[in-house]
Amino acid sequence: MNAKPFDHPVKFMATNSLVRHITSTDGALYFLEHKWPYVEGQAHQRAVQICREVLGGRGGAEKAKQAFLRALEEGQFDLVE
Repeated sequence: MNAKPFDHPVKFMATNSLVRHITSTDGALYFLEHKWPYVEGQAHQRAVQICREVLGGRGGAEKAKQAFLRALEEGQFDLVE
């Protein structure tokens, strides 16, 4: 399985006030499945599905990144520049 790196990292403030840097589809999937601190909403569930599809060879990393960003928005994470 390929990590499918993002063109630029996704940086956001985690619940423990640390800035997280997610650099690839597999990193996004790990965070969504193991570190997600909120109730899993529709965007979260869709992001998990898309990340799995991309890692399985269906689609590119940008598709997974956009889905991950929508999940972060749904979870009300603050993005960091």
